[in-house]
Amino acid sequence: MKTRRITACFVAILFVFAMLFSHAFMIAEAHHDCSGKDCEICHVIAMAASVVRSIGLAIGAMTAFVAFAIITGTAAKKAARAVSFATPVALKVKLSN
Repeated sequence: MKTRRITACFVAILFVFAMLFSHAFMIAEAHHDCSGKDCEICHVIAMAASVVRSIGLAIGAMTAFVAFAIITGTAAKKAARAVSFATPVALKVKLSN
């Protein structure tokens, strides 16, 4: 259990560093001297933008999934409370003759 938590924290830190360094590279090289069609810096900037876009989409999808799970979990709990049957056990009736 503890190793999962450490691994999850490590992956989260890697995502933050990937976003941070991708943005930093794009900002630092935004006004470079482009050599034309096969400019390596332009290709790396495009890859960094792709990383930022992918991580942003993943975060959005995870947020939507968590929101959906919370909403459906809450709705299921409310439905379970609304559909309760009156049984002798639920009413705490002692059946003795």
